[in-house]
Amino acid sequence: MTLRQLAVFDAVAATCHFGKAADLLGISQPTVSTDIRSLERSLGLALFVRSNLGTRLTEAGAALLPSVRAALTSIDAVQHDVDRLRLTEQGILRVAATPSVVNRLLPGALRTLALQASGLRVEVLEVATGGVSDALLSGRVDVGLGHLLDKPRDGGAVTIGQDALWVLTNRGSITPEEPVVLTSMQDRELLIWPRAQHPRYFDFLLRLCRDHGLEPRVFASPSRISGAYSYKLESGEAFSIVPEDFARDAPPRLAGGPIAPAARVPLRMVWAGAATPRIRELAAALRSEHRAGHRGPSDSARTADAPLRRA
Repeated sequence: MTLRQLAVFDAVAATCHFGKAADLLGISQPTVSTDIRSLERSLGLALFVRSNLGTRLTEAGAALLPSVRAALTSIDAVQHDVDRLRLTEQGILRVAATPSVVNRLLPGALRTLALQASGLRVEVLEVATGGVSDALLSGRVDVGLGHLLDKPRDGGAVTIGQDALWVLTNRGSITPEEPVVLTSMQDRELLIWPRAQHPRYFDFLLRLCRDHGLEPRVFASPSRISGAYSYKLESGEAFSIVPEDFARDAPPRLAGGPIAPAARVPLRMVWAGAATPRIRELAAALRSEHRAGHRGPSDSARTADAPLRRA
């Protein structure tokens, strides 16, 4: 049997029609018929019943279908790994990262790699909060960078550092030099992305507010915090809780300040498959840049790795 014959069998089983299977695969109907006859001959089994009423699987065909689909899925996974390793051998890593990482940390790490003349080339895909894991699982990237990311089932993860969380709201309300007590935001809505985008991060931020004595009124923006509903921040109707790097790069009409007592969230790098030398090289550069530009968590800082307790 051949891979194409298995793919044709899967397509005919899915459509119950030789012509529709041909259209789905982009080949001719006679080719579909020939491949099915050849497969049946090689297996010694009838896979389909053909009649004026249509095409349907035989009992043997129905029993074989799950194994065929599992084999095709495995082949797709092999091809994905081959494509990823080919890019890695060429010194290319495709990285998905959220805006707070793209703005400051990642450029610094890439500058370090360029000065080292390592030969590593990074292609960056900027995604919204919660979009890193989807980009990695879909195969669009090799590495993901973001906050509160889970280790992929067949991959790896490393914590790059702990990022300080800041309050972001209208200019004049707060300053970077003055720590912000969250209860001072009680008359404002919490502008945040929808929970479905990143449930773990969303829940952590709400627990953080409650742990600091604030029960926030949530306004979920379907776009980025800096998008269409940013006017709520500018007017002082709302506040957001964001990583320090995001707050420091906010538009001049907004202001940010560190939460008091300090709160931090882990920044993680995740990848699919094995940790190649290029992945380890990027992780080392990111950790070095994070240590150089960020303070480590203090004993009094609240991190996402520690349980949050209601005050």
